[in-house]
Amino acid sequence: MSHRLHRWVPKYEELDESGYETFIQEGVKSTVRKDTDSKYTGAGERYVAFIKARGLPYGYDSFVAFLHACRKQGASAQTLEGYRAAMVWLQRMFDADQWAANPLLARALKGYKYADKLTRPPRGAILEPMLLQLQERHPGLAIPAATTFYCVLRRAQTERLRAGDIQCFEDGRVVLTLRADKRANANNSRQLVTRKEVVLPKGQFLLRELATRRRTWHKLFPNFKAEDLDRAIAETARAAGWPAKLVYDGMHCLRHGGASALRSFLSGLLASMGDPAAMSAATAAWYSRMNTIRVDAEAEEAEALMEEGEGEEEEEGGTN
Repeated sequence: MSHRLHRWVPKYEELDESGYETFIQEGVKSTVRKDTDSKYTGAGERYVAFIKARGLPYGYDSFVAFLHACRKQGASAQTLEGYRAAMVWLQRMFDADQWAANPLLARALKGYKYADKLTRPPRGAILEPMLLQLQERHPGLAIPAATTFYCVLRRAQTERLRAGDIQCFEDGRVVLTLRADKRANANNSRQLVTRKEVVLPKGQFLLRELATRRRTWHKLFPNFKAEDLDRAIAETARAAGWPAKLVYDGMHCLRHGGASALRSFLSGLLASMGDPAAMSAATAAWYSRMNTIRVDAEAEEAEALMEEGEGEEEEEGGTN
């Protein structure tokens, strides 16, 4: 199967401009993926149903009223931000006044996000014994769950993995090429690609086996949906009595657990070498991080500092 892109050869005398009225709309529509398109459209429809039922006019004030009503019923700030993002997208698509992009509204929702962080229970990490419980209860999802855990992947990365993304080297290294990055969007000039070396031995073994089962361009898990694994995780957490006061709300808990397993593996590896660097295992693990891990860690640290800074700004603003 060929995937080459053919260069456009114009035939200007045959150009057909009919239907150009939808050109902008279709372009803006394409700035998000199909699943996001569906979610955003649904969010807009719910807002319209809200104002119709109450006889309210379409506009900024009624949208704020809609968000307020959702919040009173228990909606998270993340959900409210999703509604706002959906409205901005729809307004751009139909070239309407973009009042949903109001900076004050965006700032208010950041405040609610910060409040949620202070009050909600922390997300739990699924550790290896818990992964085994999950696999026993939901065997049909066992391999995608293990891949997410041992390769420390995001949900979209697991969903979109293809056999050709796996590279196995003679020296034993296994490297993944990942194109589904959470920072990838229509603002990027080109597709974002990252390369991730899989270090955990079980992850390496799993990928080697998977690479032999599919052709290069075939998805590793063609029928897998992240939402199914999210539900399985929540069900297993309740049934197996996973630690209370922690939230097990989906696949990201597997990523947290996999990162913990990776840290333990690297620390144990350094300790087994007899401390050749004359450093503690923890210090050596920190200074000897692989570049991919170092970049991810520094990005997370920067994000955390930004969030702390925003919190400090709001505390200062409250004293004026």
